[in-house]
Amino acid sequence: MLEYEPHLALFAENNGLSFYQRFFKTVAPYLTFAGTFYLEFGFQQKAALKKLTTQLLPRAEIAFRQDLAGQDRLLRGKIISEESR
Repeated sequence: MLEYEPHLALFAENNGLSFYQRFFKTVAPYLTFAGTFYLEFGFQQKAALKKLTTQLLPRAEIAFRQDLAGQDRLLRGKIISEESR
């Protein structure tokens, strides 16, 4: 795996959460009302991402999905209020 993935994808700052923090801080103005985004994440990052989205996207509906192996790996976010923009 280390040979095929970019170093930044595997060793991001803040325990791998720095990309998600930047994304959550800036995504809302780029989405229309009810706009949706999807993110893949590490199977042990769900709790941290749930906390981040609660803090940084309070007016978004967040849902988590599992991969074929049953691991939490996908986040779906949907802007549910114009006030979040």
